[in-house]
Amino acid sequence: MRQSMGFVRNYPAQIWIGFFIYTAIAALAVQFIILPFLLPELHWGQGLLAGLDSVVFHLETVDLAEKIKANGWGEWRLRPGGQGIEGVAVIFYYFIAPEPWTLIPLNAAIHATTILVLYAILTNLFDNKQACLYSAIIVGLFPSAMTWYTQMHKDGFSCMGMVMIVWAWVEISRVAAGRSKVQWLLASVSLSAIGSLSIWIVRPYLLEMIIVISVGQMMFLAGIAASSYRRGKISGTIFAIAMFAAGLCLVPPVKLPKLQEVILAKGGVARDNTWDYSDFLPARVDGWFKQVADVRTNFIQSSHGAGSNIDVDVKLSSAWDVVAYIPRSMQIAFLAPFPWDWFANGTSKANTYMRRVSGFEMMGVYLSMIVLLANAAIMARKHEFWIILMFVMGYMVVLGLSIPNVGTLYRMRYAPMAMLLTLGFAISFSRLARKSQRATEGPPPLADIC
Repeated sequence: MRQSMGFVRNYPAQIWIGFFIYTAIAALAVQFIILPFLLPELHWGQGLLAGLDSVVFHLETVDLAEKIKANGWGEWRLRPGGQGIEGVAVIFYYFIAPEPWTLIPLNAAIHATTILVLYAILTNLFDNKQACLYSAIIVGLFPSAMTWYTQMHKDGFSCMGMVMIVWAWVEISRVAAGRSKVQWLLASVSLSAIGSLSIWIVRPYLLEMIIVISVGQMMFLAGIAASSYRRGKISGTIFAIAMFAAGLCLVPPVKLPKLQEVILAKGGVARDNTWDYSDFLPARVDGWFKQVADVRTNFIQSSHGAGSNIDVDVKLSSAWDVVAYIPRSMQIAFLAPFPWDWFANGTSKANTYMRRVSGFEMMGVYLSMIVLLANAAIMARKHEFWIILMFVMGYMVVLGLSIPNVGTLYRMRYAPMAMLLTLGFAISFSRLARKSQRATEGPPPLADIC
């Protein structure tokens, strides 16, 4: 294998097996011990946390399994209730038992794969493999991830899909820079395809947004490839032409994500926002801004009274309103929940527990971001960093504008935030390792100084 894929010789089996076992044990403990006996007031039954969408997913999957048993597999649908997780889960419910615990091996495999891919991404930016390992482990142990790998939820699929797509782009960027052979494009494209399929199963509307971001990444990689040509690497030129062609082909059909599907699935009303159309923007571009505003309006209508709603009084009525709100939306997307929310009581006991957990995690988030900002000049020299940053920023901008609910934001941003956090942690561990090495080696001998 080529050098940039050298991570397969460092810790991969240990990471995957370790997190698979940890996740499976944690899920079993939550479903059979913690919820039933230690926190019965939060227990809906059958190991599920009361108040989560998991309960609805479970009931609809049980109903689908019964229909399949009665009428055959002609009753199967991938998204029977508008949720792809149900179409996957029914296979386990049908062949094993109609119980949430049957999904534990699947959830454990997905979470273990997500952490392994995060580690793989880091190894392309840092030479210290132990720093990469510790950083991935910390993020993998964040308690908030338990809301999907111990339950029946779709976040695991989308998180795994997003990190796989970013990993593919990072690997492709190495080809563009002439650091890897062109034939490795096939492996990267396969990674991206698997990641896209994982997202498509549970949140197909996200793929449209990812395509928009990918166009920008393609243009950036084309510039890298053109630079590699100036250094005498012909493969970079071929790659640049391919990237520009692919980018041009993708531009016409792309649209911002149709999150209205989520609103309708939750019983909301898909209603257009009152919109002040622009006189100077192209109608298509103005339409993209309007769609973001519509999603926000519909989300507010469908989640009226939710305890973690934020800025619901902000109405986006024009493209300028959307642009002007971006700084505030980014503040919420990256930094919420804020410190004054960590110790406040939620609308339910489950929400109160989550506020405490999120406060603990957000301290790590703030610390990691400070480290990352302090080392931004160094990281900016790595084109892999820009590939990651473009994805994270593009995703978080749209998410912050369209989802005025901190709880939903917290779950949906896990993958992009995990990528930023692991970068900050890896920088810290790498610096600590260098300081420790210098301290161990001690001052040079007097003869060397002279």
